[in-house]
Amino acid sequence: MANRKFIFTLLSSVLIIFLVSCSTTKFVPEGQYLVERVKVKSTSEDVDPKSVKDYVKLTSNSRLFSLFKIPLRTYSLAGHDTAKWVNRFLHSIGEAPVVYDHRQMEETRKNLDIALMNKGYLKGYTQVDTLIKNRKISITYTLVPGEGYYVRNVKYDIKDSKIEQIIKSETDEIRILHKGTPLDVDILDTERKRISSKLTNMGYYRFNKASASPQICGITSAGSFSAAARRERRSSSVSSKEKSFALCSQVA
Repeated sequence: MANRKFIFTLLSSVLIIFLVSCSTTKFVPEGQYLVERVKVKSTSEDVDPKSVKDYVKLTSNSRLFSLFKIPLRTYSLAGHDTAKWVNRFLHSIGEAPVVYDHRQMEETRKNLDIALMNKGYLKGYTQVDTLIKNRKISITYTLVPGEGYYVRNVKYDIKDSKIEQIIKSETDEIRILHKGTPLDVDILDTERKRISSKLTNMGYYRFNKASASPQICGITSAGSFSAAARRERRSSSVSSKEKSFALCSQVA
């Protein structure tokens, strides 16, 4: 039993050394770079980089225990002759190298800018830094949120008198959206869903989330908060010192 464990450990060690020693840039085209590592960090503790990971389009190859790129190294063990079954097999169980794409990097940067805007950081931006070494590139996205914007007040424009009575009878403890709430698109959407669900349960079956359309400073977001916020950044009617918005919710 001890000999078997020793042989298994020895073979495993040899395999790991063999995998680690193979070149990960073997199948990277000449003049291009392997994406070695992609990192997102923030200059503010209020914005968790993990919360925006879905916005990152250009990522590196997967790692085993966050250390070794075993799937990529397995792929790199193969030769260039795809006619041989062993090469096809290694490619099928491995992972092809992620090659750097400038357009994807720019798309990720823009997506992260939108993510900051959607969280209420209307003047936030993303800084990108790259490091190239041995045909490999490491990318760091730094989120610079700046100061967050908050709701200054909430007004309801309700056409139906019965619905108006229902909504205006609610207390701040029930409402998700009220004065001082961060201008976060997820919070706005959650409030729309809450109102829709409440009215539907009370028999207003034709009422849906789209019937509750929040407006920011007179510009209807209609489910596209980032676009409305982007226009607000260019508007001279909003004081940058106030760091807040008046929000009007229209309920049909």
